[in-house]
Amino acid sequence: MSNLTKRLSRLGCWLAIILFIIASLVSPGSARSVEGLSIQATITPAAPVIVEDPALTPVYDTLCTSHWYQIQNDRGHNAYLTLNVKNPANSENQGEWRPTLPQDGYYRVEAYIPDHGTIDWICPNFQRTVSSDTYDARYVITHANGKTTVAANQAPFNNEWLSLGEFQFRAGATGSVLLTDLNGETDFSHTIAFSALRFTWTRPPALSLHLPAISRNAG
Repeated sequence: MSNLTKRLSRLGCWLAIILFIIASLVSPGSARSVEGLSIQATITPAAPVIVEDPALTPVYDTLCTSHWYQIQNDRGHNAYLTLNVKNPANSENQGEWRPTLPQDGYYRVEAYIPDHGTIDWICPNFQRTVSSDTYDARYVITHANGKTTVAANQAPFNNEWLSLGEFQFRAGATGSVLLTDLNGETDFSHTIAFSALRFTWTRPPALSLHLPAISRNAG
């Protein structure tokens, strides 16, 4: 058998093993045999990670000082409302969630929208009655592949999880979600709700494969 034939044979074995590993990742926990080689691939999804309280900017203070309206959600935590603005120059309020994730992979990201009634926003130089949450909450999600802005409608949700999509994250605290008071609606026409965020692992990241080099000078 020539050197080239031997190398091609070894390459065929590598490809068979690689295909087996891919199949195992698609079906976590399954075991198969490739040319006498038995491999067990088990992926156990971690429990969802919930960040109950966002980091607020500015920090929470009285309504007319910080422009945060505090309410109690049904999860036993404080939630916060602020009024929307359309002009970026008027944007002051934002919240950020930074999860610590246990493993690499894709996660479904969801925002908890607390139930609340009509809000009477009363300050010495400003009074407004607002009856619903925004139709245009703009979440900026920082993930393993960059940043994605998701415009979401909070209005129909009452003590429910609003799905923002599925994104790839690395293990640790490298990802984040940012929500500000800025959107496309008329100034001060809606509240924007800030409560818990949930990150639920759904699948492993794409597998990177590196094949052995084969010399072209085989005799």
